[in-house]
Amino acid sequence: MEFVNFVDHAVLTPAQEAVAVSLHKTLLVSLDDLLAVVREFLNPDVSRSGLDRCLRRHGVGKLRNLSLDAGNDVQPRFLVGAERVIIVDRSETMDFQIEATPLTTVNPFQLAQDQSTIALVLVHGSDAGSIITLDMPTLQIQRPTGLTEAQGITEWPLRGVPLPASGNDQFTLTLT
Repeated sequence: MEFVNFVDHAVLTPAQEAVAVSLHKTLLVSLDDLLAVVREFLNPDVSRSGLDRCLRRHGVGKLRNLSLDAGNDVQPRFLVGAERVIIVDRSETMDFQIEATPLTTVNPFQLAQDQSTIALVLVHGSDAGSIITLDMPTLQIQRPTGLTEAQGITEWPLRGVPLPASGNDQFTLTLT
């Protein structure tokens, strides 16, 4: 009887993982685009699932849904000779649901307790003319409400409040 040693796919070294995670955060590319770059420049034998597990280990989670509420208080002002509609107040919130990672990687409970802020950049699409980028440089995570489960995967429903850094810059939405 002959035994054959099967090697599934090469494993990324810690240094290669750090580069892959940094590339993903910097280039804001899809998993497939990142896989092409990693195979070309770091390790030609890495698998898609292996790269996905690497990103998960490093806290680069997966987003299930997102909603952004501008929280505008819009009021009509109808005066003789001056009719207009004005926004008198606003309080933006963002609700999103991400795949849960170990609390040692990302701890939304601690972020909420410390009232610390994170920078959040979300990019959807990859073809020119159909790319949407949502940038929130100072997002304050609110107290999580608990865990949910979808398709056997634990997820966090989270809420954040985009805070201004200077002036009216809570978030930008760019279409390219």
